[in-house]
Amino acid sequence: MNGFPDFLYARRKALGLTQQNIADRLDVTNKAVSKWETGECFPETGQLVALADILECTVDELLRGRLASAPSDAAFADRGDTMSETKEVLQNTAEEKGQTSVSPKNAGMLHSYKTLQKVSLSLGVLLLFLGTVGMFFVLWTGGGSDTAEIFALLLFLVFLAVAIVAFVVAGIAYFVIGKAQEGERTQDERRR
Repeated sequence: MNGFPDFLYARRKALGLTQQNIADRLDVTNKAVSKWETGECFPETGQLVALADILECTVDELLRGRLASAPSDAAFADRGDTMSETKEVLQNTAEEKGQTSVSPKNAGMLHSYKTLQKVSLSLGVLLLFLGTVGMFFVLWTGGGSDTAEIFALLLFLVFLAVAIVAFVVAGIAYFVIGKAQEGERTQDERRR
């Protein structure tokens, strides 16, 4: 991305806006917006705040030509999926539901919550498995004594309790993801 013109073009496309949409909201011609995107000229200073609002970014981000709050793909390189893959999935989901865009801020947040959800579910299943295996191991090696049975039951209950916490965290993440996607739909409906 090369500064303001490329950023303006990319944000406009990402939000599903046309040059005419922006021109109408700023009370300029679509040719003026076209010239901004090609770098032939720049908007007047008084238009920058309104343009930043339309593009759902700050004036600083607009002038610097990049979103400050959007994590880079490199930050997600050690995870199972990349930020761009998450954005693509969210964009496809939005298009299927008749929406035109997914904001980068929500894309980053949703990626984090989806990762949290995956980790929590995996941890919960693993804990249930380990609790069950541990319980049978204690019963098998304990020789059928009452102490071994009580210890096996307590071991299983501890693992079960922690697994339930992990499942609750996964459920909260699922709820937050749903609310964020619902918020995107609401924003999209307001734009129409």
